[in-house]
Amino acid sequence: MIKRRAEVSPAVFAASIVIGAVIILCANPVYFVQSGQKAVIKRFGVVEQKVIDEGMHVKTPFVDQVLTVSITPQNVASEVNTYTKDNQPIDVCYNVLYVKPKDDIANTVIRYQSKPYESFASTKINDAFKAVAGEYTATEFVTKRETIRREALAKAKLAVVNDTDGKAVIDILDIPITNITFDAEYEKAIKAKQVAQQDAQKAEYKLQQAKVDAQSAIAKAEGEAKALTVKAVAISKSPQIVRLKEIEKWDGHFPLNAKTIMDGANASALVDTSSSNLLKK
Repeated sequence: MIKRRAEVSPAVFAASIVIGAVIILCANPVYFVQSGQKAVIKRFGVVEQKVIDEGMHVKTPFVDQVLTVSITPQNVASEVNTYTKDNQPIDVCYNVLYVKPKDDIANTVIRYQSKPYESFASTKINDAFKAVAGEYTATEFVTKRETIRREALAKAKLAVVNDTDGKAVIDILDIPITNITFDAEYEKAIKAKQVAQQDAQKAEYKLQQAKVDAQSAIAKAEGEAKALTVKAVAISKSPQIVRLKEIEKWDGHFPLNAKTIMDGANASALVDTSSSNLLKK
């Protein structure tokens, strides 16, 4: 007896294709690691130590889970409240520019759930700033801001090292200080001090200017006195200089009470004809 082969209906065939396509999509073994990322594989709940670079890769369907971590520079704003060397309360605002270590991505995922800054580093960096603040006065926080930034950066880099393996949890690139705020009373005192210093500088400028003016006046008086002395000596040696000066100043008109005694064609003298002078003569 010959058995007939079971025929598959078109509906069943179409359903099989759809189900197969869904399974393939869900079990897609191909994955991509984007630029600026690293990845690790979590297999059966265990994170492997191998770091996967950017590009196209293949995983085991339903077994491997791909975990990606950004390795591009991160910029996080933060703030710390602390005290200076002279016990002044101070509020320091700063940014932390950092990257996650490229070669330690697996531990970053395992220990810190891909958030090493939030889980570990932020507190350590705050403590580093507090340590530096205790070494400087409030005034020095203004005048030595760059020095304080460099010292805080050095301390922070040491602070974010994990004691277990001696590796840095994050690589800190820079910690720029964005703002410094003092206690309200201290800020008033600073402003009052600045005003006093400005007033003192103005007073000093006026004093120096007065000294310069006095020296100029003395030099001018000395010059005029010297000129008069030279003129007096010249007149004593040559009385005709006085006569010459009178002629230079003459405007060409005789006084009303004077007349000219003519000697030939030349005027030889001026005679005062006022009644008072005539009576005296």
